[in-house]
Amino acid sequence: MFKKILVPIDMQHKGVAARLLKQADEMVNLFGAQVHVITVMPGYGMPIVASYFPADAQKKARNEMEANLKEFVQSKMKNRATTGLSVGKRSEEILKVARRRNPDLMVVGCHKKRTSGDMVLGSCSSKLATHSPCSVMILKV
Repeated sequence: MFKKILVPIDMQHKGVAARLLKQADEMVNLFGAQVHVITVMPGYGMPIVASYFPADAQKKARNEMEANLKEFVQSKMKNRATTGLSVGKRSEEILKVARRRNPDLMVVGCHKKRTSGDMVLGSCSSKLATHSPCSVMILKV
């Protein structure tokens, strides 16, 4: 049913990311799907902010984050997914990748709010569900 699946993850929330990857791995088994996992690193946003950091700081951070992403996904999916990293605003970058890669499905998560225990769809997941060019599966994780 689904042949190309996009799984955006936040490397700061590895527990949530692990659950999303587990679901994606099951879809590989069920459908023989290709999975692409992405994460988005925030950029400096404004040149004045960038001027406070060494010239190669963002490049070093990107290289380290790419390596961490590959290692994390490999540990969960055993060479059954490709990875990518974008820099910028999360929802915008994920939607750009979705338009470029043309997946059949995007798998995102929502999580419990600490104070009330209610399930919360964050602003990024909400934008992805609303503006995605493909179907979106929202997992309660």
